[in-house]
Amino acid sequence: MPAETISAWSAAVDRAILLLLARMGLRAGDIVGLGLGDIDWQQAWIHVSGKGRRQTRLPMTQEVGDRLRVTCKTVDVRRSLIDYFSAPVPRFVR
Repeated sequence: MPAETISAWSAAVDRAILLLLARMGLRAGDIVGLGLGDIDWQQAWIHVSGKGRRQTRLPMTQEVGDRLRVTCKTVDVRRSLIDYFSAPVPRFVR
């Protein structure tokens, strides 16, 4: 994989994670548990499994929705978000 692709992929995922943490108040465990099916694009909601597997529906801000959309365009949307948030990124690219 070219360095530019890894860099763009990593930057897109990092921005999405930071917005979910800062703007939505999600915890790291909440983000790791997210899947594409947890995002309701039409109604602008994110469904989160909180502590004790309690289901919570949070309103998605425009900023977060835009960033998630960019992230989904940058990465392969057929995979779950957990694959992106937990996948190692090679430190050295040749």
